[in-house]
Parts: sequence; structure tokens; C-alpha cells
Amino acid sequence: MSPVKFKLTFEEQNGTQIGINKVLQLQDFSSLLYDIDLLNDCIVLSTLKDYQEFNFSHYFFYRKGRPIQNTHKLYLNSISRNSPLSLEVIIPLAAAGLGIPWMLLQGFEKIRSWRLNHKKLELEVEKLKLDNQQRRIENLERLESLDNALRSRGADSIFESINRRFDKSNLIATDLEIYFSIDDIEE
Repeated sequence: MSPVKFKLTFEEQNGTQIGINKVLQLQDFSSLLYDIDLLNDCIVLSTLKDYQEFNFSHYFFYRKGRPIQNTHKLYLNSISRNSPLSLEVIIPLAAAGLGIPWMLLQGFEKIRSWRLNHKKLELEVEKLKLDNQQRRIENLERLESLDNALRSRGADSIFESINRRFDKSNLIATDLEIYFSIDDIEE
């Protein structure tokens, strides 16, 4: 089994692609990275059994308010500031084997401000399912849908807050690619 990579492409809310000649505010970019991290942490805390004792509260948004193991965190693999802006994150092997890529993909689809090609995403999901080994498929089938997991853990309001943060961002995702890496990262 290998880690899963998500490559996200962004443009500004007004449709301007961010490229070599476009200045990007550091605050916009750092907020985007933080919001993606919040989304992952919300999904991990609400779907994995390791965290079933975690109570969602306003402390979730604090830097140390989310006790996520390193094996369940996202890792930044690359940033390309060429036209358009893109970043690639890695979901480690341990989290990939637990179905987190599938849940994260559901989370990405729910972000209102992102103009992702949903037909392409459906094909990516099918590819993700086909590329999974049997153990991964069994784990995916056992997981609840993201909506049910968020609701049952009391995290739906946290997820909605994260969604509002993305709505306020000057950067929106316009493309998403998913693929398996043959490179493993240290866990």
C-alpha cells in the first residue's frame, strides 16, 4: 500500500489565475493551508475510532486543540506557483489504509466556494476504489458517509465553520487530482 496524493489547483475568487506575474498575499496562502489542515483534522477526528473520545468544541480551532497522530496528518509534498497555483498534499499510508482519502474527497466536494469538476471527481473516485487493495476497499465500505460521521460525532457545526472559512477565502480550488504514490514518507 502506498500513500495517496491530492493535487489541488487554485485561482482567485474573481477567476484570475495566480501565476508567475501575480502577487499572492501571504495571509491568503497561509489561511488556505490552515483551512485544508482543519478540514483534514475534522474528518479524521470524526471518522476514526482512535478519536471517538474527542469532544468537538471551540478549542478545535486552536493550534493545539486537535490531538491528531502524525500518521493521520497531511503532509505538503509540493507547491507550484507557476500558472496556476497548485499544491500537492500527501495522506500517509496509515491514514490511507483507513479510508481517509475517500472521506477527504467527500469533504472537498462539500466546499461550496470550490468550482471543482464533479464529473471528473466521480471518475477519480472510481479510480480510487479500483486502485485500492482488498483491505482498503473493506475499510471504505465499513466507514460511514461523511455527513453521518460528522453528525454522530457532533462535528457538523465545526465542518460548517470550516466551509465558511473557505467561502471567505480569496482562493478557490478549480481542479483536484488524486493518485497513489510509490514513494513512502516516514511515519
